Formats: sequence, C-alpha cells, structure tokens
Amino acid sequence: MAHYAVRESPPLRGEIPISTSKNAVLPIMCGALLTGEDVRIERVPELTDVKTLCALLASCGCSVKKESDALVLNAGALQNPQDEEDVRKMRASVLVLGPLLSRLGEARIPLPGGCAIGQRPIDQHLKGMSALGAKVKFDHGGVTLSGRLRGAVIYLDMPSVGATENLLMAATLASGTTRIENAAKEPEIVDLAAFLNAMGARICGAGTSTIVIEGVRALHAVSWQPISDRIEAGTMACACAITGGELLLSGAREGLSTLLSIAPSLIVLLTGISMLRSSGFFAWMAQALAPVFRFFGMPPELAPLILVRPVSGSAALAVGAELMKTYGVDSLIGKTAAVMLGSTETTFYTISVYFGSAGIRDTRHTVFAALLADFTGFFMACLTTRFFLT
Repeated sequence: MAHYAVRESPPLRGEIPISTSKNAVLPIMCGALLTGEDVRIERVPELTDVKTLCALLASCGCSVKKESDALVLNAGALQNPQDEEDVRKMRASVLVLGPLLSRLGEARIPLPGGCAIGQRPIDQHLKGMSALGAKVKFDHGGVTLSGRLRGAVIYLDMPSVGATENLLMAATLASGTTRIENAAKEPEIVDLAAFLNAMGARICGAGTSTIVIEGVRALHAVSWQPISDRIEAGTMACACAITGGELLLSGAREGLSTLLSIAPSLIVLLTGISMLRSSGFFAWMAQALAPVFRFFGMPPELAPLILVRPVSGSAALAVGAELMKTYGVDSLIGKTAAVMLGSTETTFYTISVYFGSAGIRDTRHTVFAALLADFTGFFMACLTTRFFLT
C-alpha cells in the first residue's frame, strides 16, 4: 500500500503556464469537420485522448498536421470512419456524428467506448438528431444516421454537455432555425460556439439554457486557441492561497473567472461544515436519528457517516477511518462504511461546484433526487455487506 507524507509547504512563488482544456479541444477538433478548409487549433495538449481523436479524424479522411503545439486539420476529403476501433477507444468519438451527418448526409459509427466513469448512453444525442430530421438505425453494434437536417426545437431531458455540443455542430449547417432548450452551460460550450461563429456560423445564447442556431450554407477556415483548463487553474490558485504565496498563472483568465463564480458558494459550504462539526451537531443528529436508522436496517453506529457523507468528502473519510479503527476493517461496521463511501456522493459539494460553475441557480429537483440516490446507496450498502460480505 502506498503511503504519502504531507508536510507544510513554503509559499509557492513563480509562474505556471495553465494547459489548454482537453474538454474544449476535443469538440473543437470534431467541429473542424464542418468545413473543407484549413482549421488551425493552437496550444493543443499532448494527451492520449487528443492522439486517439487525431487517428479517428484521419480515418474520416481528414488531414492532420502537427506544427509545434498546434494542429492543422483539413476535412476536404471527408468520409465515414474506416477504422471502427478508433471510435470504440474513446467516449468523445460520438462528437463526429453531427459534423459527418451535416456534411455527408449520412453518418455511421460503432457505439463509442473509452469512458472510465461508466456507461453513459447517447440517447440525448440521437433524440436531438431525430428532431432535426435524421433517421436513426442500429445495426451490428453501431448506429447509422441519415437524412437532410432541418431546424427544429429540441428539449434535452438533461443538460448533457456532449449532446449539446453534438447538436450545436449538427444544426450549424441545417436549413432553418434550431432551438436547443435545457442546454448545457459549461464554458466549453461557450468556447465551441465562439469557434463555430468565427468560422461563419450564427449561434447565440451559448452559456445559457437556450441556444439558437441559424443554419448557414458553409463554414470557412479559422485559427483558434481554445480556453484554458479551469480545473487546473483553480487547483493552482487554491495551492497558492493555502501557502500564502504569489503565482502568475499564465493563460488562466477563463479558468479563474470560473473559480471566482463558484468561490462564494464553496466558502459558505466549507465554513458551515467546519462549524457544524466543531459544535457537535453531527454527533447530536446521529444520536437523535439512531431509531430511524435501526428501522431501515442500518447500524446506528453508521449514522454519523450517513449524515456527513452528502456534505463533505474529507469529513466522511475521517468518520469512515474512525469507524474502521474502532470496530475493525473486517467487521460488519467497517465493511459497510467502506461500501457506503464507494457508492454515495458528496451531493451538496458537487452541486455547489458544478451548478456554480455553470451559473445555474434553479436546482429544481436535483437536491431531492441526489439525496434519494444517496439514501438508496446507503441502504443497499447495508444489504450488500450483510448478505454477501459477512
């Protein structure tokens, strides 16, 4: 087992270049398929996903040239991918569907893979393509879309980033006006729309829940530098603040703006957690709710973990470690705590970060649904451990 020693650091000083966002680069690379002219993308990071997508674009007949840290793409000889393995290697490969369908009138790819997070269906992509007039056919582990695209009103059942990007690109060359409702609002969506507009597209509303696209006949060449990685920028900024240092984060303007947008909610959340733990509130609540936990078949000793897990990951890990130290890692309590930590989420922290970064204020049913999922995870962790791990 690996061990890590965490020691106090002196103030961090100097300059750190912030990398270009991979999640911005990949859809922009796919967007280059919408024109037969040269598209130059600056400051492309050296990542496996980028190399895999380059191979996929080459399989689609796109010329891929590397010039220092830039890519020059030309899709003048566009075709459907000839090597299906390139598609199966990564999740983002589904983003070629929209451009291929718009340019060729037909797109066929095997169902994509390469997702370490787990199975994530592409139903919202296909639902939107169908609304634009595409015929969808599944065969031999793949999907084929065909037809001439026309503007439509598309409502996404969930604000999927990938589906928003794919439909945004597909609608760019569709005839008429397309309106995407409940669209994702991430900065990468805004950057993709700005990239397409620089090529001659007519897109407005990116960064809000409603995006309107006026279809155009063709797009032209462009040189573009995608936005910086906001997670990397935020991490470095936090490290600098913690150590009381002074850093110049070059190329981090967009990332820091995102950090500033979520900082107020994070400060309130983390301060509140610290106050509640110090005051003994969680311990008091655990004792008061012990009969409720017994009713659902949950050991009351796990009550503190169940209460703190949706609020704070670090606090939950500390509680879990204390339970394992007290009762033993091979005990029913220890095993159940471990399963709970792996099958539930820090709901309030996650909502604060992701909704804050996207500027979403109306959470609707998110909190209730997420807490219900957490409770289900807690309950099933107890059952699973009791019947299969003891």
